[in-house]
Amino acid sequence: MHPALVIVALWPLWAISWFGTAWWAAPTEKKIDSRRELPYLVVLAMGSVALFIPAHDYQGPLRLWHIGWIGAWGCVAVMILGFSFCW
Repeated sequence: MHPALVIVALWPLWAISWFGTAWWAAPTEKKIDSRRELPYLVVLAMGSVALFIPAHDYQGPLRLWHIGWIGAWGCVAVMILGFSFCW
């Protein structure tokens, strides 16, 4: 199995569990002011866009490193730890 397939499977599973729990949980009591939330939303939007930038076989100047097979599985482990921390 390729680590990229595991990564592609982990993101939707996490998103489904997160949105499912958000739907199930009680609504928030208080909402923050939209102007105070704007910097957070900008960073969130930038991160969301960065997730969809294809890196497979990209060899241009924006590629910072090649992690290899073991490094890719290490990234999978870090993702699983991060998702576990979120819960």
